[in-house]
Amino acid sequence: NFSTNVNSKRYWNKKLSSKGGRWRVQPYHHILKYLPKDEEFSVLDIGSALGDGPILIQEGFPKARVSGLEFSDTGFEG
Repeated sequence: NFSTNVNSKRYWNKKLSSKGGRWRVQPYHHILKYLPKDEEFSVLDIGSALGDGPILIQEGFPKARVSGLEFSDTGFEG
């Protein structure tokens, strides 16, 4: 359906308000093996949704400086 704009704040506010738990971590599991386990590094997650990805990275990599960016009103509140 091309009438739905998935790049809109309205779309993501609605989608995120209906989600619970860590529903978005699957893609992050694919990159964890490439991150330095015992070194400092920075990562910015753009489109962080509820913050599940940055939390997962921070838990596994305590020396990392992890930031998340989300434009919806609902993101990071869940």
